[in-house]
Amino acid sequence: MALAFLLTAFFVDISRSLQAHGDSLEVASQAARAAADQVTQESLRSGDPAQVRIDPAAARTAGQDWLTQAGATGQVDVEAGNTVVTVTARVPCRATLLAVLGYGDLSRPATASATLLYGTPGSDGQPIATGALPRASAPAGARS
Repeated sequence: MALAFLLTAFFVDISRSLQAHGDSLEVASQAARAAADQVTQESLRSGDPAQVRIDPAAARTAGQDWLTQAGATGQVDVEAGNTVVTVTARVPCRATLLAVLGYGDLSRPATASATLLYGTPGSDGQPIATGALPRASAPAGARS
Protein backbone atom coordinates (compact mmCIF):
# COMPACT_ATOMS: atom_id res chain seq x y z
CA MET A 1 0.00 0.00 0.00
CA ALA A 2 2.82 2.40 0.86
CA LEU A 3 4.51 1.68 -2.45
CA ALA A 4 1.30 2.45 -4.32
CA PHE A 5 1.03 5.79 -2.48
CA LEU A 6 4.65 6.68 -3.25
CA LEU A 7 4.27 5.87 -6.94
CA THR A 8 1.02 7.83 -7.15
CA ALA A 9 2.58 10.77 -5.31
CA PHE A 10 5.59 10.70 -7.59
CA PHE A 11 3.59 10.63 -10.82
CA VAL A 12 1.04 13.23 -9.71
CA ASP A 13 3.57 15.75 -8.46
CA ILE A 14 6.06 15.20 -11.26
CA SER A 15 3.35 15.73 -13.87
CA ARG A 16 2.33 18.95 -12.08
CA SER A 17 5.98 20.04 -12.03
CA LEU A 18 6.33 19.40 -15.77
CA GLN A 19 3.15 21.39 -16.44
CA ALA A 20 4.45 24.27 -14.31
CA HIS A 21 7.74 24.21 -16.24
CA GLY A 22 5.82 24.44 -19.52
CA ASP A 23 3.82 27.33 -18.08
CA SER A 24 7.09 29.01 -17.01
CA LEU A 25 8.41 28.73 -20.55
CA GLU A 26 5.22 30.20 -22.01
CA VAL A 27 5.25 33.09 -19.53
CA ALA A 28 8.95 33.76 -20.19
CA SER A 29 8.33 33.81 -23.95
CA GLN A 30 5.41 36.21 -23.70
CA ALA A 31 7.21 38.48 -21.24
CA ALA A 32 10.26 38.59 -23.55
CA ARG A 33 8.06 39.57 -26.51
CA ALA A 34 6.32 42.27 -24.48
CA ALA A 35 9.68 43.62 -23.33
CA ALA A 36 11.16 43.59 -26.84
CA ASP A 37 8.26 45.73 -28.05
CA GLN A 38 9.55 48.64 -25.94
CA VAL A 39 11.52 50.46 -28.63
CA THR A 40 13.07 53.89 -28.06
CA GLN A 41 11.42 56.76 -29.93
CA GLU A 42 14.82 58.20 -30.83
CA SER A 43 15.90 55.03 -32.59
CA LEU A 44 12.61 54.87 -34.51
CA ARG A 45 13.09 58.45 -35.69
CA SER A 46 16.65 57.84 -36.87
CA GLY A 47 15.39 56.67 -40.26
CA ASP A 48 17.78 53.71 -40.21
CA PRO A 49 16.08 50.42 -39.33
CA ALA A 50 19.43 48.96 -38.31
CA GLN A 51 19.58 51.54 -35.50
CA VAL A 52 16.28 50.55 -33.84
CA ARG A 53 16.95 49.74 -30.18
CA ILE A 54 15.02 48.53 -27.14
CA ASP A 55 14.52 50.94 -24.24
CA PRO A 56 16.05 48.92 -21.35
CA ALA A 57 14.05 50.54 -18.52
CA ALA A 58 10.73 50.26 -20.34
CA ALA A 59 11.54 46.69 -21.39
CA ARG A 60 12.29 45.63 -17.82
CA THR A 61 9.06 47.23 -16.60
CA ALA A 62 6.96 45.61 -19.35
CA GLY A 63 8.55 42.20 -18.77
CA GLN A 64 8.14 42.37 -15.00
CA ASP A 65 4.51 43.51 -15.41
CA TRP A 66 3.86 40.46 -17.61
CA LEU A 67 5.48 38.15 -15.05
CA THR A 68 3.44 39.67 -12.22
CA GLN A 69 0.16 39.39 -14.13
CA ALA A 70 0.92 35.73 -14.85
CA GLY A 71 1.60 35.01 -11.17
CA ALA A 72 5.25 34.23 -11.88
CA THR A 73 8.54 35.52 -10.57
CA GLY A 74 11.64 36.11 -12.61
CA GLN A 75 14.19 38.38 -14.15
CA VAL A 76 14.24 40.51 -17.30
CA ASP A 77 17.59 41.33 -18.90
CA VAL A 78 18.29 43.54 -21.90
CA GLU A 79 21.54 42.39 -23.44
CA ALA A 80 24.34 44.64 -24.70
CA GLY A 81 23.37 46.42 -27.89
CA ASN A 82 19.75 46.72 -26.72
CA THR A 83 18.40 44.34 -29.37
CA VAL A 84 17.82 41.17 -27.30
CA VAL A 85 15.69 40.62 -24.20
CA THR A 86 16.10 37.50 -22.08
CA VAL A 87 13.51 36.57 -19.46
CA THR A 88 13.76 33.87 -16.82
CA ALA A 89 10.40 32.97 -15.28
CA ARG A 90 9.28 30.63 -12.54
CA VAL A 91 5.62 29.66 -12.12
CA PRO A 92 5.07 28.38 -8.57
CA CYS A 93 4.28 24.70 -8.10
CA ARG A 94 3.86 23.33 -4.59
CA ALA A 95 4.12 19.60 -3.99
CA THR A 96 0.87 18.01 -2.94
CA LEU A 97 1.47 14.36 -2.19
CA LEU A 98 5.27 14.50 -2.07
CA ALA A 99 5.01 17.16 0.65
CA VAL A 100 4.63 14.24 3.06
CA LEU A 101 8.21 13.27 2.17
CA GLY A 102 9.53 16.80 2.70
CA TYR A 103 9.37 18.14 -0.86
CA GLY A 104 7.87 21.60 -1.02
CA ASP A 105 8.62 23.56 -4.14
CA LEU A 106 8.60 21.66 -7.43
CA SER A 107 8.76 24.70 -9.72
CA ARG A 108 11.58 25.05 -12.21
CA PRO A 109 12.69 28.18 -14.04
CA ALA A 110 12.51 28.56 -17.80
CA THR A 111 14.33 31.08 -19.98
CA ALA A 112 13.27 32.64 -23.27
CA SER A 113 14.67 35.42 -25.46
CA ALA A 114 13.21 37.83 -27.97
CA THR A 115 15.36 39.56 -30.57
CA LEU A 116 14.47 42.86 -32.16
CA LEU A 117 14.56 42.30 -35.93
CA TYR A 118 13.56 44.21 -39.01
CA GLY A 119 13.02 43.10 -42.57
CA THR A 120 12.01 39.64 -43.67
CA PRO A 121 13.85 36.35 -43.38
CA GLY A 122 16.58 36.10 -45.98
CA SER A 123 16.57 39.82 -46.73
CA ASP A 124 20.27 40.17 -45.85
CA GLY A 125 19.68 43.07 -43.49
CA GLN A 126 17.57 45.17 -45.81
CA PRO A 127 14.64 47.07 -44.32
CA ILE A 128 11.11 45.94 -45.17
CA ALA A 129 10.29 49.03 -47.27
CA THR A 130 13.16 50.16 -49.49
CA GLY A 131 11.29 52.63 -51.67
CA ALA A 132 8.65 55.27 -51.16
CA LEU A 133 5.58 54.11 -49.33
CA PRO A 134 2.31 54.26 -51.29
CA ARG A 135 0.10 57.22 -50.53
CA ALA A 136 -3.41 56.74 -49.27
CA SER A 137 -5.96 57.59 -51.93
CA ALA A 138 -8.44 60.36 -51.24
CA PRO A 139 -12.06 59.38 -50.68
CA ALA A 140 -14.42 59.74 -53.62
CA GLY A 141 -15.59 63.31 -54.03
CA ALA A 142 -12.68 64.81 -52.07
CA ARG A 143 -10.57 67.51 -53.67
CA SER A 144 -6.82 67.44 -53.52
